[in-house]
Amino acid sequence: MRSLIVKLLTAGACLGLASVAVAEAIEQGKLLPEPVKDILWTKACDLTPTDWRVKCKDNTDPKLCQFRNSKGEPIQPLAGASASASILARFSLPWTAIAPTIEEAGLPPLEDASVTDETEVAFRRLAGIPVQTQDSAKNWGALVTVSPAAVDWALRELVPAPDRPMCGQTAKALYDAGFRDSVRVTADAYTFLKGKGLLKNVTTAALDEANNVRKGKYFQACQSFAKAQKRKKVEPYLADGECRFWLRRAAAGQADLIAGAMGPVLEKYDPTFFKKNKRHFARK
Repeated sequence: MRSLIVKLLTAGACLGLASVAVAEAIEQGKLLPEPVKDILWTKACDLTPTDWRVKCKDNTDPKLCQFRNSKGEPIQPLAGASASASILARFSLPWTAIAPTIEEAGLPPLEDASVTDETEVAFRRLAGIPVQTQDSAKNWGALVTVSPAAVDWALRELVPAPDRPMCGQTAKALYDAGFRDSVRVTADAYTFLKGKGLLKNVTTAALDEANNVRKGKYFQACQSFAKAQKRKKVEPYLADGECRFWLRRAAAGQADLIAGAMGPVLEKYDPTFFKKNKRHFARK
């Protein structure tokens, strides 16, 4: 659940004004005022995993530590797909970026204890609409089926312009430094599975069996993808995890929906990569 929602937020990925209120909800979700987006983009600077080998406090290399966290302290993003930036961001997003944004913007706090995944609560608080479809929300334990309206909202409200000032640099510079390589692994996993015809007629039962017995076409495909990515110096667990993500989305019947949501982001932030893969990620 968390992985899917954060992919929506990061496909899009951070002024403390208590008087700022999010605009009235509309059917397609709330319109976030610019001051709220300013807070969100400031807090998002804390999502990027930092390179522990670089001590920015004592750094003298002008090429390093050019970014700033939400406190204005210099940081060095941990670069490369092996950093698993997108995976780490998925788990830290609710309380690292969204909850502080909600608090500083004067919005109702996240206190819905009846919902097991705080990411769902956080998304609904900002967007004004649920991330899951109604049927998915009622069927606890089943694969999440994301609402197409939630995808549209994330693309509309949570994709800053590449040249927007962010973290002491620009949104594009942050993306290149900390997220580009891991996002490319996500995209490569989709095109790999699609090219092999493995995103059609996927069932949760078949995926569960593949995971349990550790064999079969799905298991072997993810192993093969991870092996190929390892030659690109990508950690096998990252590549395998992204492969499994797309298989779960396929089982929910929404792999193409999520891939289409990646398209506008790739086009803005990674145009060369997008041009090579446009036919896979163009929104329908």
